[in-house]
Formats: sequence, C-alpha cells, structure tokens
Amino acid sequence: INAEYRGTAHVLGVETHLHMIAGLLCLICTLCVLSRGHDTSPPQYEGATVFKNLFHIPVETFLSDYFQTKMLHVPRNESGYFGGLLSLEDIDWVLENGVSVYDGNTDAAVAMVGGRDASLVKRVKGKDGSWWTGAYPNKNLSLPVAHKAFKSGFTLIINRLNYRWRPVAELCHRLASEVFGFRTNANLYLTPARAQGFEAHFDWMESIVLQLSGQKQWTMYDFLIRYPYSHLKFKPTESQLGSSTGTINMTPGTVLYFPSGMGHEAQTESSQLSLHVTLGVEIDELYTLTGLIHVAVHLSAQHLDRLNQPIVRHTGSDAGSPLTWKQTFHLAVEELSRRLPNMRKVAPLQRYLIRSGTDVPQADEAFTSGFLLSMASAIEECSCRGAATLAQRSELTTHLLIVKMIGDINIPNTELTMDVCEDQWVNDVWKGLWKQISNTVTAQEVLEYVVKEGRSDLNQFTKDTNRFLEMHERNGCPLNDVKLCRPIK
Repeated sequence: INAEYRGTAHVLGVETHLHMIAGLLCLICTLCVLSRGHDTSPPQYEGATVFKNLFHIPVETFLSDYFQTKMLHVPRNESGYFGGLLSLEDIDWVLENGVSVYDGNTDAAVAMVGGRDASLVKRVKGKDGSWWTGAYPNKNLSLPVAHKAFKSGFTLIINRLNYRWRPVAELCHRLASEVFGFRTNANLYLTPARAQGFEAHFDWMESIVLQLSGQKQWTMYDFLIRYPYSHLKFKPTESQLGSSTGTINMTPGTVLYFPSGMGHEAQTESSQLSLHVTLGVEIDELYTLTGLIHVAVHLSAQHLDRLNQPIVRHTGSDAGSPLTWKQTFHLAVEELSRRLPNMRKVAPLQRYLIRSGTDVPQADEAFTSGFLLSMASAIEECSCRGAATLAQRSELTTHLLIVKMIGDINIPNTELTMDVCEDQWVNDVWKGLWKQISNTVTAQEVLEYVVKEGRSDLNQFTKDTNRFLEMHERNGCPLNDVKLCRPIK
C-alpha cells in the first residue's frame, strides 16, 4: 500500500497504520479476486465520517453549536495529515494543465485566465495610507511567471480547485452532498515566507481552512456583518475592524472554521512558505429565512390573483405597466433582509437537502416554526406601512424600487407621487394580503419547492465537477492510481 496515501486515511476515516494488517488485506483481496473477479471500485466514505475526522465532533454538534455562529479551531501539527490531498508538485501540474472553469465553451478547453481562474496577489499600502490587495500585472499564468511572482512575495491563488484536482473534488463533493446540502468549493493559497496576500477583510461564504504545509498566522476580528450575501461585501475601514479578537497559528493538519462576515487576515512569519486550501460553503439566498418568504410570495401568487394586480392605479389606457403587489412584496422582503440580519440566516434545511431520492419528507417542527416565525416577523415589520413607507425608510423613491425590480418601465410621473401611494387603501390591502399569504401557503409546500431547487443545484454541481475534471484529465490522469480517475457520483 502506497505510503503516499496514508495521510489521506486520517481524513477519510481509515486506520493509518495499514502496514500492520497488510498481510490480512492481501489475503482478503486474493479471495475477492478469485470469487468475483478484480473489483477496482473505490471504497465508499461517508460524509459524516470525513467531517468528524476534520473536526473531531459530530456533524450535528457542529451545525447546532458552531455553523454561522462561532469559530472552531482544531490544532494539529502533523505534516502528513492531509497527505495525498495536494502537494507542491501537484500545483505545478494544475498550472500547466489547468483549463478555465469560467468559460462557457464546453467543447474546447481554454487555458486558465489570470484574475479569474487564478491570481497572484500581495498586500500593499495605498496612497491613502490604508492596506489594499495588489494584483500581479500579468494575466499569463505560466509556471515561470508564477515562480517569479512568488519569489517577489506574491501569493498564488487557484480558484475552484475542486474542478481541477480530483482528491479535493472528492472532499468537496462529500461535504456538499452528505453534510451541508450546499455547494462547497475550494480555493488554494500558496504564500511565500514573510508575506501577506490580502488585507483584513471578510468573506460571504462559510470558511473551512485546511493547513497542508508550512505555517501561517491568522489574526481574527469580530463580525463586520452578520450573514452576508455575496452582494453585501465591502472593504472595512480600520475603525470598523476594531481590535483583534485573537491570533491563531495554523500548522500542518490544523483545521479552522469561521463564519461568514467575520474579519480576518493571515500572513507567514517564519522562513517557511504556507500552503492551505479553504473550503467555502456557499449559502444561496433561497436557503435563508428571506428565501422562504420569497418562495411563499411566489407560491401564493399562483392562488391569489390579487397579488398579480397593480399597486398603482391607472389614469388612462397608456399608463404603462404598474408595479404589482407580488413584485412589491418581493422588494419589501429584500429591504427587510437588508435591515434585519437574522432574516439572512440559513433555514434548517440540511437534513432534507442531503437525502437521496425524489420524495420530500414531512416538514419537522424546526423547519415549520422557523418558517412561521420568519413570516410573522415580516408581517409585523411591514403591516400598516405600505410600499411608500418602505421606500422612504430605505431612502428610495417608488420609481427606484420599480427600476431595481423589473427595469425602467413607462409609468407617468403623476402616478408615482408618494401621496397616491400613501392612501389608506394601500395600507389596508398591504396588511390584508400579507395575512392571506401566510394563510395560503403551508410550510410543507415551501419546503418541497426549496428542496427541489436545492437538490437540482447539487446535481448540477456534481455534473459541473465531473465535466471540468474530465477536461483536466483528458491527456491522462495525473495521479498514479486509476481508482481516483473516475466520475464523482
């Protein structure tokens, strides 16, 4: 048994001292070959086992006590713990053979593009005295260019490593399909000694850092924003960052989880380079409490024709297309999500998304109560305020709300005055329709809609993974084990 894969056994839940039972395994394998022919199918690893060997705690404990809530640090100093997952030599192969995973052309492979598929970055001080991330001014990602930039203090980043390197793809696939239920992508970070790639920032995804080689010092800060969506990113100022909440020394084998929105920066301080992979668990808005209400509005409009009626009254046949109640409710939900962070928190969906098959089980108490509470919160926040009031509170005019939702449409200015929208009939209908929405759609209907979309997205994630892996390996598998050159299932 090749010692190269002993480190991988830690993560995949296999006893690492395989040499002690090698003789027994050889006997078993011989009997298997004689009885049913040579079986080259890979061993099946459960996502929960993989997760527990990363964090030493059950998945259920992590989801209830840490996920989206607080940091979890599992220190180790074992250079072979992630052995077989990725090596420095493997990085060279990816750079030489990697194709773009952002190009829409599926028939022909396109070389990786600098700034998208991979990049070279370095923390620099701007003219204003603050720290910024500077990019190496060359979109050519050849090995000589990467090596030259690396020697000059630049950090190499390879995005979507799970689309390019099969062992990482296996890990991401297990976590996505059997633990989280959401897409889980991987980025690679290779930093030279005494260097820093990014200034202090936060990420919109949930981050799991695996330290593969060398050491890196992480400085952590408090939350800069809670439960951010991808479009809510911003560069924090020094005052927004505040004081550090602590430092973490990442040594080989160490795992660190920190929630989205938490400030952080990392640098190498020793004479060693650092190689780590960050797994990003991407939670789409659909899977949040905000998403549940959007789905409820969408489904209600199929039963309540009133939701498809205009909120702005016509004054003539050429008045144009007015904003409907359904569209206005969607805008209101987005505005509430912007102002109320808990609306952006993930809904209790994991156990439904990771189940196989097509049937959706009955919604449990956790999901039902979460849905009902989010609806009640939205109704309480919106009732008796109307679309105009929401527009004023978000410092937008009714026209800007319309433009944001469905583009610039032709509505006479006389019908966009706040006086018209503030009529009592608007508030009365608004309040009544909110309650009709909550009484029309059940938690089970919302659950079935979201789970169907979620499982479809995971299936597409698997298809994309296999498609890009095949493109990378078309000229031969880079690994010395044919078992690893197989479709992700």
